[in-house]
Amino acid sequence: MRVPFALAASLVLVPLLACNEKPRELPQWTAPVLDQAEVIAAADEELMNNFVRVLEQRTGAQIAVFTVSTLAGQEPSMLATETAERWGVGNKEKDNGILVLVAPADRKDFTATGRGVEGVLPDSLVGSLRREILVPAFKAGDYGGGLRQYLYELGVRIASESEQQPGELSKDFAQLLGVKGAVSLAADGAQKSPRKKRRQHWANWLVLAFILLTMIGGGMRGRRRYGFWGAMMMTGMGSRSNGRSSGGFGGGFGGGGGSFGGGGAGGSW
Repeated sequence: MRVPFALAASLVLVPLLACNEKPRELPQWTAPVLDQAEVIAAADEELMNNFVRVLEQRTGAQIAVFTVSTLAGQEPSMLATETAERWGVGNKEKDNGILVLVAPADRKDFTATGRGVEGVLPDSLVGSLRREILVPAFKAGDYGGGLRQYLYELGVRIASESEQQPGELSKDFAQLLGVKGAVSLAADGAQKSPRKKRRQHWANWLVLAFILLTMIGGGMRGRRRYGFWGAMMMTGMGSRSNGRSSGGFGGGFGGGGGSFGGGGAGGSW
């Protein structure tokens, strides 16, 4: 059976046109908050910009907030991930970037999380924070207030992984963003305390060390003098040597090029 010429041509040309489609033009990332849709008050924007810079200095993590006039039919998750990758949000070695995309005209948003923060900010928690904080604020038209509280919640959880005094940290961040403190979450958003998270962190390291020692047990027989804790120390030294920062807001502005694997949460309101 002969295929009509027009149909055959379309079968060839459509995929080619799709492949040649130009990526969306993005503005230059000149500040942590880029309010292209112009829905955030100047005072709120300044508070968030200052907070993100302090968070980056204390933890190395980077957060970007990007509002767009319209998604132009694009999925918010795809646009958020694409923007985060092209802007290079986060540290290249730690993949600890976050991008919060808001499209007021479409009433949609998405928070893209880098691979390095998916442990402390799993999709379920990001979704809970979004429902409890962003959705009510956005419905009320309070974009700046909702985003300030949202960034506070994200920042406290990121920093609590390395901070010795999470209580003092919470006060500092609340003052920087002009919020009263943490909001209460529903049961599905409940998180472990910083102490429990630290215990889980060390438990994970112990399990990893046990697996590694089991795998290389034969090679370790000739090095008995190091023992278990010696191997643990070497593992810790290796992880610290890989923690050098490769990006940042100081001096110029921009990220180090963190990797995003599709993690995060979003939706409509």
